[in-house]
Amino acid sequence: DLKSFIHRARQLTAGTAINIAKQVCEGLAEAHRLGVIHRDLKPQNIMIDKEGNARIMDFGIARSLKAKGITGAGVMVGTP
Repeated sequence: DLKSFIHRARQLTAGTAINIAKQVCEGLAEAHRLGVIHRDLKPQNIMIDKEGNARIMDFGIARSLKAKGITGAGVMVGTP
């Protein structure tokens, strides 16, 4: 996962950080285009393969953008 990847690397180059951020943004944009909101995005839910490709994982609490009442007022979802 991204948290472990950063821990092992100790410090990411600007290029690596930008590349990972770009891939995550593209993945989220595609999910949103398909009408899905992740709701628990964190480094532990981003996997990095040996080639440096980022993949967003754990859509377990994801919801449709079209769903009514995605989250009630005062209700927390995801990882605190």
